[in-house]
Amino acid sequence: MGALDELLVHDLLVSRYRVTYEEGEGTRPDFRLYEDDGAYVAAVEVATLFLREDWSAEQRRHAVVEDALNQRLILTTHSIQFEISRWDDSPKLRDMARWVERTLDDLSADPGALPLDESGTPEKIYSTRAVEIAFRFLPLPASYAVRSGDRIVLGGAAIGGLLNSAARLRAIDIDPVNEELYQRLMRIHGRQGNTDAVRATMRLLSNRLAEIGYSEPSQATQRVASRQLTSHHNSGGPSDKGQRPEAHSCAPTSPEPDRHAVRTNL
Repeated sequence: MGALDELLVHDLLVSRYRVTYEEGEGTRPDFRLYEDDGAYVAAVEVATLFLREDWSAEQRRHAVVEDALNQRLILTTHSIQFEISRWDDSPKLRDMARWVERTLDDLSADPGALPLDESGTPEKIYSTRAVEIAFRFLPLPASYAVRSGDRIVLGGAAIGGLLNSAARLRAIDIDPVNEELYQRLMRIHGRQGNTDAVRATMRLLSNRLAEIGYSEPSQATQRVASRQLTSHHNSGGPSDKGQRPEAHSCAPTSPEPDRHAVRTNL
């Protein structure tokens, strides 16, 4: 399965199945699916993407826009993905958020209001003197129930072509201080309700940063960890004890998706 972000795949699957992440020992798929009665359904492997040489600058720009939209907009009928094609100056993020909100209103009133991209997804270009950004609007499945903490923006910036999952190496072992990678792992663990794994992932990152002289993870990474722990606590979900089996996502035992990011000090 090709995807920009494992979180999107997870959210689509969990609306229909009981989902575990990297379950078991040895060679492990990204997700295993079970019926409510425990019957095994299938395994899902998410295709990865390889890095562009200019990924560091692209990642920072994308993060600025992603954070602004997630702070100003709530998930209702459509998730959003976007790709920056031109960045001449810092955009007016408040104006961009209002533009996206108006576009979502148009889609709600008329699902055919926007042209479709090559994959059949509604798309619209936000173009100003500062930037040009292609926004894609992904309608939520009718069966999906929006939850507290769901983000409207999905995935990271487009960064290259697909790699065969059999040829991948585990990203954390290749880039052991890649904070975006750890953030994504914690989000997946958080949605699984596995707060022990969230804490373990944060400890692993902290230890690896200490080895190269950083005192602690960035504030952005600390916020991600805090949100996963707080949202699970507030949801009244079950405690970590007795959760479905889940292997620690950082163990170097099998190929792993390259979560395509670089550490940045935010």
